[in-house]
Amino acid sequence: MKQSIYIAILALLASCALGEKESPYKEKIPRLSNVPGAGISFVIPDEEGWMLFDPDGKGAMIVRQGRSKIESYIISLDTYQQSVPKTEDKFKQLYQVLKQRETSPPRYKPLAIEDRLRDSKNSYCIDFYYLVEDSQPKELPVGDDYMLLETMGFFAVHPNIPNYMVRVAYSYRYAKGHEDPQFKTKAKWVLEQLTFTNQ
Repeated sequence: MKQSIYIAILALLASCALGEKESPYKEKIPRLSNVPGAGISFVIPDEEGWMLFDPDGKGAMIVRQGRSKIESYIISLDTYQQSVPKTEDKFKQLYQVLKQRETSPPRYKPLAIEDRLRDSKNSYCIDFYYLVEDSQPKELPVGDDYMLLETMGFFAVHPNIPNYMVRVAYSYRYAKGHEDPQFKTKAKWVLEQLTFTNQ
């Protein structure tokens, strides 16, 4: 049982990695429009330049270029089918596997990690924030050996689809000195606008 849970998490992360590559399935998205994902609907921020990447139709990756061509903002939704964890501890184990893959060396050097189990009677959910040095991005700035990756989101059992787990995140990958002081405010807005759906 535990092995099947870990396999599901690894499949989820593999789909994340594939989504980062250039894809022919892309289109511009108007600001403040609704974008349906698998079980979740997003509202696009009031900014120009957002593009949709969704080659398999099972999730969503919405991308906007940062201050340079190698920097980007990403709104991501990853889903997979999994039996609902029977206990809070089982759910936390699933989250720890995900967290380790997103924050552990050798690729990532954690600078700040915050996570908190959300108080909810209907489903399990953990809110998280990560700031890491990423030594293996697709491209590095000249003279640097890492980029910074800031991520804020949540990992949860879908409240309307019992056998669905979701990871939703707003992230910014950037070069040193290109921090966005409004990052958390922007991320909070995106996360607060989303709606859980039944399909």
